[in-house]
Amino acid sequence: MFISQNWLKDFVKLPAKISATEIAEKLTAHTVEVEGFINQADKYNKVVVGKVLQVEKHPNADRLRVALVDVKTEKLQIVCGAPNLAVSQLVPVALVGAHLPNGLEIKESQIRGETSFGMICAEDELGLGDDHEGIMVLKSRAKIGQSFADYLKVNDIVFEIDNKSLSNRPDLLGHYGLARELAVIFSSPLKPYDKFYSTKIDFPAKTNKLTIEVEAKELAPKYLAVKISNFKVEDSPSWLQERLIAVGQRPINNIVDLTNYVMLECGQPLHAFEADKLKKISVRLARKNETIVTLDGKERILNENDLVIADSNQAIAIAGVMGGYLILFPGARVIVMLIFGFFVTFVRVKAVLVLGIWILLQVVSGLTSLGMSSRGGVAWFAHIGGFLLGVLWCKIVSNRYYRTHYW
Repeated sequence: MFISQNWLKDFVKLPAKISATEIAEKLTAHTVEVEGFINQADKYNKVVVGKVLQVEKHPNADRLRVALVDVKTEKLQIVCGAPNLAVSQLVPVALVGAHLPNGLEIKESQIRGETSFGMICAEDELGLGDDHEGIMVLKSRAKIGQSFADYLKVNDIVFEIDNKSLSNRPDLLGHYGLARELAVIFSSPLKPYDKFYSTKIDFPAKTNKLTIEVEAKELAPKYLAVKISNFKVEDSPSWLQERLIAVGQRPINNIVDLTNYVMLECGQPLHAFEADKLKKISVRLARKNETIVTLDGKERILNENDLVIADSNQAIAIAGVMGGYLILFPGARVIVMLIFGFFVTFVRVKAVLVLGIWILLQVVSGLTSLGMSSRGGVAWFAHIGGFLLGVLWCKIVSNRYYRTHYW
């Protein structure tokens, strides 16, 4: 999980001179394991804003063109194959020596006889999406020669939290939860989380009737929804896109981005669906070999232990994880916003025996080794045998009795 230091500062005042290293060490010692951190600006070192001054056909290649690009300090000749390249565009330019987020190192190169002194970048090369159909064209607010990191406003430190250390702390699955921990660690005041409670909104019951059926009640004890209309699906404001980009999320549109923003801030998964395409919402376990195309465009094969949100025919979201690819279309005017879904871990009573049996096997192997200390080989055999039996038993029992799902 990625956590933005700027986002944390919305809720807690950190000591003025504290370094990212100190924050990481304090969190690791007190609460969760911090695997590392990165200054977002470092991702775009030697990537600047350039303006395309001239575009000519490559003399030796039909699909390539030669551009003259102004990066303020100099004018560079760059060979580019993007079909959408045009004069007067403001574009991200990777200078010679840049290392891009996708691992590509930029070097001065000869391309079919023409020298290229850099690269005009597409979104995927900058780690900002999957689009490789053409170069990324920047908005008019971009300034020639400006650092691309400044253009994106990614002057932020991002911490990577080990997800395993959060398995027993669902209250930390968001920025506010970790801000609360930091407030305790540094004895700093914590701002109340009241941004969603300042205005009371009434939803007329007659126009908001929804059919919701929770089949897997032991896994989703509560699931709430509300219907919202009279809005426009469009790009999110820049501040919201910048927040999501900082923590590794790809902006999609204002509605999807809003659900991700709330989840990343307070740890509550949300989904938005187009109301006209839903006759019924059900929360159930996936069917055998059921598939879903998720929001990242990938088809995923579900197993029968996966909890899903479904319409009358098929799964439309993996509960608490990711929505379906076409859950919300541009131009939609009415959505069903699934506000609240509690997805818990269900463990049958017999599964509680797993830990006890594991400990028993280890104790027996330890006692055996003590009783046979003169025969070291037998002692080692007892230890290893107890360990393997414990693993085997846990595997068998967990497959039969555990259903682990997402909070």
